[in-house]
Amino acid sequence: MPRVILLMVLVFSIAKTDFYSDLALIKTITGCIDEQVFNYTEITSENAQFFPKIDEICAIITINEKTDLSETQLAKLFKKLKRLNGGIRVENTNFTSLSFFPQLNRPETSINFYCYTYGIFITNNSQLTDLSITLDLFFWGDRLTQECKFQFVNNPKLDLGGICTEGPLDYMYQLKTEGNLKNCACDGSKITNYNAKFQKWQFLYELKLVNISYSSLNLSILSSIRNVRGDVEIAATDFENLSFLTGLETITSKHSYLSKMTMLNIHDNPKMKRFGMYSLKRLEDLLGNPRTINIENLHPDFCLTFGEVIYFLENDISFQNLHAEFCEEDDVLPIHGRICKLTTFEALPNNCRLILGDLILQGGDEKYSVKFTKLRFLFGALVINGTSLENLDFLNNLQYITSLVDERVIQILSNDYLKSAYFPNLRNIISRRSYREVIVHKNPLLSLPYYYPFKMYYTTNAAFIGDYYGEFPIYFFLRCELWENILFSSEN
Repeated sequence: MPRVILLMVLVFSIAKTDFYSDLALIKTITGCIDEQVFNYTEITSENAQFFPKIDEICAIITINEKTDLSETQLAKLFKKLKRLNGGIRVENTNFTSLSFFPQLNRPETSINFYCYTYGIFITNNSQLTDLSITLDLFFWGDRLTQECKFQFVNNPKLDLGGICTEGPLDYMYQLKTEGNLKNCACDGSKITNYNAKFQKWQFLYELKLVNISYSSLNLSILSSIRNVRGDVEIAATDFENLSFLTGLETITSKHSYLSKMTMLNIHDNPKMKRFGMYSLKRLEDLLGNPRTINIENLHPDFCLTFGEVIYFLENDISFQNLHAEFCEEDDVLPIHGRICKLTTFEALPNNCRLILGDLILQGGDEKYSVKFTKLRFLFGALVINGTSLENLDFLNNLQYITSLVDERVIQILSNDYLKSAYFPNLRNIISRRSYREVIVHKNPLLSLPYYYPFKMYYTTNAAFIGDYYGEFPIYFFLRCELWENILFSSEN
């Protein structure tokens, strides 16, 4: 018994430490002064007198089993509150609603809730049936993602069905709902054979299949899923492909521009040889930020079909890593036509729109440049080396490059007569790693000051190397379609 008491004391002490450290962070971020801060771990009749009687406060408003105030008394306590910096916790209560918070039907008393510093947590409230207050608060989320943490857990009489698709909750991705009468959607991070409700849902919050074997999970329970709201991670499995996600059409995420998160992360699956998500139609970031996939450490023979690669290219998808080869069985694509395999220039047909192989033009090859005037997709690296070309206009239609071997995706070297090197329509580059190089070196007639050989998007960012760019390489990390955030690096 003494050990149990000691453990309870330690847990309580840690919880109080977390509370005060969280509150200190809220004060630091928002700049609240002491008169605006409510320093108590829960609201009770004993400390209610210390609740700031002003319109803006910093607090983690906690209402729990120790709160001995009625709804009327709480409503009076919050009457002057116009702006809350921090969080709300309602835990282990018998309240049927949260109507004690001011609402929008009384605009003069509505609360602006700056929740990005903490969030809102509604947990273990046995009688709670009404959460419409979430429709009536002004929520101010993180500046980059517009997000707040929302958790509604173990409220057995709470029906979240209508609330999830209305107001601010419809746009929140840091949302956890479980153990309520009706939740917003299934939690895709907790999938088991016994979770039959997944068969009834077409919509998941996140999807995580980690440390799962093919034999341990009936994958058919995922066949009805159409949409995933949040990130998808598939890792440490023995899956050979992802064809069991037969209905998955849309993955929608919300990441800040500077986030390193990937919306689709497939890694460390040693038996996986194919992608196979044949129904996937749309990957979307609600904030319009780059959409990034990671495919890493799979079977050595893992390959992507040309149709899959083209889908990623045309939809402006970027890769953190892409450990893959090309599956070479689909030589003819329904929309784009035949893929020309580049073995020799003499054997290459004229006017190919899709070419598989490194395009290496050297001295004496200039006469073959006319064969590339229709080229849109190059599945290989591009090298222009030691030619007598004065420009690269024959590549004006080039839009997409995928190089899964050489990270030097473009090399323009030792062309004594080259005056212009520009690819006006290049839109997306996919390589084995997110780091890739464009080398422009020893082309004495290229115009100065330097300019870049294509328009800069996030999908075409690269390290620009060579004497044309000066002593050090220049690294671009650009927001898609914006000429901004140019970073210079002094690394060799």
